[in-house]
Amino acid sequence: MARSVPGGAGGVGLSLLKISAGALLPRLTANPLFASFAIVIGLLVWLNLIARLILISAGWAANDLDEIRGGEFQAQIQAFSQARRTVGLPHVPETVGLPGTTPVRDGSLPTFGARSRDRTALGSGFILGVAATAATGALARGMRSLFRLGRG
Repeated sequence: MARSVPGGAGGVGLSLLKISAGALLPRLTANPLFASFAIVIGLLVWLNLIARLILISAGWAANDLDEIRGGEFQAQIQAFSQARRTVGLPHVPETVGLPGTTPVRDGSLPTFGARSRDRTALGSGFILGVAATAATGALARGMRSLFRLGRG
């Protein structure tokens, strides 16, 4: 029963996205001015949401893969590493690619830590959000002034 939860959640999420897009699209395309923008921007946002939902569902389903198979994935990684050592190829640490482990990284690369990356991503998102809001406001003011000029 637990094996079908990620797929079921993804299916329900995709259905909700389809229903909401079907209900929202006729409202946005009723105004001829917004119709061209609404279709293009709405499609981009909708595809982004679908891609995120599919990635989350796939990640959720793959996260429990080793538990479902009873440790088969861990055994395959260890057998692969043993085979590489037998043949004489460089050793691949068992921590590479295993869920819940830290991957081995090159010591010459800079490290910023998880908190620093989170703060950087949050700050970048904030700045991009403010810029997008300002650009949208400027576009709306410009469109209003064009309409006023057209009427007068």
